[in-house]
Amino acid sequence: MYKKLGLANLKMSAATAIILLTITFASLFVAFPTVKAHTPAWQIPTFAYIQVAPNPVGVNQQVFITFWLDKVLPGALASNDIRFHDYKLTITKPDGTTEVKTFTVVQDTTSSQYMLYTPTQVGTYTFKFEFPGQTYTWTQPIASLFGPPVPNVYTNDTYLPSSATTFLTVQREQIVAMGDYPLPTRYWSRPIEGQNTNWAAVASNWLSSPQIVANVQPDGIAPSSPHVMWTIPLQNGGVVGGTSTSILGVTYYTGMSYEGKFSNPIIIQGKLYYPLPLSNDAGSTALMGSIYSGAGGYACVDLQTGQRIWTHKYVINPTFGQIYDYETRNQHGTIAYLWAVESSGGLFGPAVETWMAYEPETGNWLFNITNVPSGTTAYTSKGEIVRYVFDAQNNRLALWNNTAAPELTGDPTGIGAWAEMWRPVGKVIDGSTSYSWNVSVPTTSPTASVFGVIPDDVLLIQANFPDEMYMIMGSWGTPDNCQIWAVSLKPETRGQLLWTKTY
Repeated sequence: MYKKLGLANLKMSAATAIILLTITFASLFVAFPTVKAHTPAWQIPTFAYIQVAPNPVGVNQQVFITFWLDKVLPGALASNDIRFHDYKLTITKPDGTTEVKTFTVVQDTTSSQYMLYTPTQVGTYTFKFEFPGQTYTWTQPIASLFGPPVPNVYTNDTYLPSSATTFLTVQREQIVAMGDYPLPTRYWSRPIEGQNTNWAAVASNWLSSPQIVANVQPDGIAPSSPHVMWTIPLQNGGVVGGTSTSILGVTYYTGMSYEGKFSNPIIIQGKLYYPLPLSNDAGSTALMGSIYSGAGGYACVDLQTGQRIWTHKYVINPTFGQIYDYETRNQHGTIAYLWAVESSGGLFGPAVETWMAYEPETGNWLFNITNVPSGTTAYTSKGEIVRYVFDAQNNRLALWNNTAAPELTGDPTGIGAWAEMWRPVGKVIDGSTSYSWNVSVPTTSPTASVFGVIPDDVLLIQANFPDEMYMIMGSWGTPDNCQIWAVSLKPETRGQLLWTKTY
């Protein structure tokens, strides 16, 4: 019978097991409200585990120690204090001396404890992890995945002691860390193997302003020699041809003086995004701060081959991208977005924007952020898009952050593992309170505005600074009493005046 059990049946068996386990857990959660406690109290066995890596290791080289139990305390969340206590680690060195480390509270909700250790003797080290046992003393209800919290039935149950031992070989020879794969020497394509971290130097993205400074890409490198990989015609070009005297030698209209046919390019993960022209329609029109799409649509092209991947007809075209690194205990890694902006107001007051996020892989809509304030935009090292919002009338400076709204996570109440999961898809989120901080700044001028910013370092504020219209009117140079204020953005001195100068 076992020989006849094929892969399909194995997959079916695994799926069936998962379904049965899910039903079993659901049944347990449903049954809990009818039970107040275990009578008599349960004696719950535990199994201890410990691991040291790398093993073997060179003397004076650091190792990583992990030790844990097979059990997780019911109801343990990041927001409460339900934790295992008094883990004990005994380290016996080759010369017989010992070190004892006790962990009064194991902060990790998964019952794991970690530490770094540097052996200083050649020989065999012994690591013994001991759990002394513990009575479950908590009485609060336990959060349920299938409904409201259920009564806690584990109060007064006992988790029994257990221990585990492992050994570490320490040698005189140093072990050599595994090297990164070398940079490519020929054409390559995405995705890049996740372990080839050095390739970040040749695999940059182009997220548009404000990450691009004066048309210079500060991140990544360009090819070392000029080359054309492919071409895509945007419109008819060159000599029209024919013998008619009216068009003899005439070329096609380019519109390059007023209607640039290639604008707002974005590059993410080896894909190029840009609006398409239609005849002499350049493909996008600026109105009230929004980039409304022309009739040509919006395209995604493979940057290596030039092949069109998808085309969309947006009411408002995307104008910048984002690669956001969301790092918590429960989620790691980056997520990419295309952003389109619809602006309202601005004639008689500050403009308010709605940001619309799209999936770069398909072009489909993902979520919106409404009530985005005006300000000076920058990217953080994590890829957050922030705006420094300066209120010259009230001498306040705030940092708006497009990732700070609690509704963007799975659980805005902060209870449970979903509080640390990035879950914005399908939502329309009010960004009016999406601020990371708000501080007072020194008095400047009621007409002052932000002149420039270096994120988390310094903000430059100016007053009476020449603008384009000032120069158009023929008044070159600067007005009298042009003043610059430098304000600290560093966390420890945020909002403090660094210097001021009048020109």
